[in-house]
Amino acid sequence: MKKNLILLLVLVVLAGLAYVLFVNDSKSTIASNPLSDFAISDTASVSRIFISDKVTGQLELRRDESTGHWIVNEKYRAKGHAVKLLLEAFKNIKIKGPVPNKMKPMVISNAASTGKKIEIYTNSSSVPEKIWISAGNTSDHHGDYFILEIPGEGISPDPFIVDMPMFAGFLTARFFTAENDWRYSGVFDYPQLEFNKIKVEQKDSPNQGFILNWKGGNEVQVEELLSGAVISPLDTLIAKDYILRYKKIHLETHNNYLEPYQIDSVLSLTPHWEITVTENSGNEQKLDLFHLAGNGTYHDFEGNEFAYNQDMLYGTLGDGELFKVQYGPVFKPLLVGLDYFK
Repeated sequence: MKKNLILLLVLVVLAGLAYVLFVNDSKSTIASNPLSDFAISDTASVSRIFISDKVTGQLELRRDESTGHWIVNEKYRAKGHAVKLLLEAFKNIKIKGPVPNKMKPMVISNAASTGKKIEIYTNSSSVPEKIWISAGNTSDHHGDYFILEIPGEGISPDPFIVDMPMFAGFLTARFFTAENDWRYSGVFDYPQLEFNKIKVEQKDSPNQGFILNWKGGNEVQVEELLSGAVISPLDTLIAKDYILRYKKIHLETHNNYLEPYQIDSVLSLTPHWEITVTENSGNEQKLDLFHLAGNGTYHDFEGNEFAYNQDMLYGTLGDGELFKVQYGPVFKPLLVGLDYFK
């Protein structure tokens, strides 16, 4: 019994020593590699991000200094929260340890064939400050393989296992290259209610069209679109509640899944609704909305078929592009008629 206990204690001590040696060796490997500092401490200095891979293509994000917004491929405003996730990764990335020697050839091969290349530019420089090269994920789903390159200094001969504290998942999932997935989805986005007029027109019920004029506070007026008659008395609380609905209205997806001739066909129709918001600056934001066909899949509680899709609508901001919006939870509260205010 004593011999077994002594043997167990010896094994525990040896295991502890092996672990300490492994940790120290890992730390030594990282410390001896000058190309192991992935983080960008000052993310406010990041001015451009270029993401590419051999499978899905490439994408550029650039900070517009005049507006503070990020621009996708020099064409569209980018989703702020998606860019924020990148900057968060740049700042908080940490090395968990080196890649085991037996796995290095596979990881390096993955980096060359299917890896993503993330070029990080700062202070409007034409040369990236750092380049990350992804090489897959760990089998335990708690880390990514990355290689670091610093222009002028070289590329690390050793890949590393990296992660981010308090984050469960793969960092590489944040670096996608589909342009439409990066595009800003705001349609009516007025967090400070920076507008003074809302006009709503309805094709199916023209007499329900209205214009809401607002000067701030309780100075609100609703008038009939056709006659110009002012509603009196007006429930100010109902009118102000309607105004608040324009704080944050976003589209569902820029992908409309239609062929070009189908898009042209929809845009040639008279919109079922037209909403025009006049901003305090004088700029007008106009949205046209069209029904989607029900295709026999939508019925009421009595089994009667709805002619139109009850979940989605098509929308356009007048630029020839057609997108999809959620009907029920998002846009239906905006599509009220004149009687709503009476």
